[in-house]
Amino acid sequence: MKQPVSPLVAEVDDCIAKIAEYQRLAGRRVAGRIKRSRKGPAGIADMHQFGLPIPADFAALYEHFNGVPSGAHLSFWESAVFFDAMWPDSAMLKSWNEIARLEKQLRAERTIKAFRATLGVSYDLMPDMAENGEIPLVANLGPLSHRTFIAFDSTLAMLRSVCAAHEAGLIGYAAERMPFFEPFGRDVERNEVLYDPKALAGVIGKFNRRAEYWSLLAEGAVDWQEIPRTALGSGPLNLDPAVRAIVLGDVLKE
Repeated sequence: MKQPVSPLVAEVDDCIAKIAEYQRLAGRRVAGRIKRSRKGPAGIADMHQFGLPIPADFAALYEHFNGVPSGAHLSFWESAVFFDAMWPDSAMLKSWNEIARLEKQLRAERTIKAFRATLGVSYDLMPDMAENGEIPLVANLGPLSHRTFIAFDSTLAMLRSVCAAHEAGLIGYAAERMPFFEPFGRDVERNEVLYDPKALAGVIGKFNRRAEYWSLLAEGAVDWQEIPRTALGSGPLNLDPAVRAIVLGDVLKE
């Protein structure tokens, strides 16, 4: 007998279906990649091996869908699904987190790497910042960030926010590359997600009581207090052998 779907999974499923339809109506190729897969739950099960608490709403994403695979032959911009962030499949998600732990990156033991934005920002789940059972998605620049900002109160809050922004007509996509597009004060790439942070902040605030990232972004450039690149050293990057095996597919020698 088929088990009934929980209200949480049902809402996540509904949100993803709506988001896929928004992408389709916009003529974006990524719409065809947002589909059901049996690999998602298995990938989340592998993630549990890291000993990390996977929140139910995040796991529900992969209960029926499995993100956008890395071999989808889409540009980074085209693969953006949640505002300007790409939604990785569970295999990529597992690799990100495995690499972070092998390299002992900043906050690696308390962070679940989740979504990567097109402008270098990551939205990571941080279980140690949970409140009322909700684990927030935190905007950061990875090891380069001195500061982090809550972007969404939870994965479900993010999904609700994306749907609401689409319904309000606040999200668009660049039809062509626009060198130094004045409204954004920078070059805009073809298929890039376009939105007004001020208008977006008003919609997102209804679903995210704790979120601060979007209101700060609406005021101007976010001060990440970035570590100077000169402090990172120069020359070839010496990868940990275990990381090298993941990134380059090398076979580890005994």
